[in-house]
This record gives sequence, C-alpha cells and structure tokens, in this order.
Amino acid sequence: MYFIFHDDKVLEFVRDGDKSVAELMDVGRQLLGRRQVLPTVPHILDTVQVEGTFPDGTKLITIHDPIACENGNLDLALHGSFLPVPPLDKFPVIEDSKIPGQLCFGGGLIVLNPHRKAVILKVTNTGDRPIQVGSHYHFIEVNPSLIFDRRRAHCMRLNIPAGTATRFEVRLLTLLALKQHFTSTLCLGFFKDRKSN
Repeated sequence: MYFIFHDDKVLEFVRDGDKSVAELMDVGRQLLGRRQVLPTVPHILDTVQVEGTFPDGTKLITIHDPIACENGNLDLALHGSFLPVPPLDKFPVIEDSKIPGQLCFGGGLIVLNPHRKAVILKVTNTGDRPIQVGSHYHFIEVNPSLIFDRRRAHCMRLNIPAGTATRFEVRLLTLLALKQHFTSTLCLGFFKDRKSN
C-alpha cells in the first residue's frame, strides 16, 4: 500500500523547477484517479491548494477537482519515489452510482416537524445590518433588533431544515413559520441568566 499526497507531490514538482503554475495545476489533476482513492474521496475533495516557492516568489497552486478521472497517472504519482508502479488491475472498480454515506429517500414531500404546533409571524429587522438565525435557536431570544410578537414565539424555533439558517435583511418585513421547539411548556433559554416559562 502506498500513500500519495497531492500536496507533497505537487511541491516536489515545484522544487524540480521545470513547470509553471498552470502546468502544476494540470499535473495535480492527473496524479490519482477514482480507483486509487477511498470511495468517498472524489465526492468530498473538490479542491487542493498548495503554496509553492518559485524563483520569482511564493504562489498558490489551486487544483480544482483533483480526482478527475477513473485512473490516475501512477508513473507521475510515483515519480522520484523508486517504488514500482502497480498494475491498474490491482485497484477495485468503482460504482459511480453508489456514494458512501449518501442518503436517498423514496420521493414525495418531506414535511418538517409534522406534529408540532405552528405559528406564522411577521418579523422586521430594525438593526443596521442583516441578522441570521439558526434552525434550532429559541426564537424568543433572538437579536433584539428583530421586532415581532415575542409572546407568540415562546418555545418556538424556525421551521427550516436542521443546520440551516434564515437571514433577515435590514428594514425588510419577513413572514415566517415557527414550530414548537420543545414538547413541554417549560423552555429553558440559551442564556443562563434568563428563563422563559
């Protein structure tokens, strides 16, 4: 088993001194293919950046889509290592239709928080800059520059997918849906010195 790192290999070619930044970006896309890396790598690695020192100064080499082909150029990847180049039949065939960790659903509508109490509120940002609120933030405790009926926001959160946020632009009226955050009517706030119940 060999470990080949894009950044190390590109820096090695920088030290050789016979390639431009554009040529190094191209070389970086040729080193390894989908069959030479773990199945998740092509789906999560979209950019590699390497800072190399050239005779005329330091330059950033950005390699977009570094795992761009089925098989990499192993002669190039192992250049200067004195390691034998393995035959391509030693590497597994990759099924492009399967992405490790990918979640697939059967289609149709996905209803967020289907059995929770909901309210619709009008919210205005009276501040001097946009405000973002995360999906699970207790809405009654948001930035005081957001003006709305806070009593109706008791034990509520934004009705948006987990991990996302809503941006409230300055002086803009926004109509939004809130869903019940907690199942009980006792809501402990995010601020330690504040409790709402």
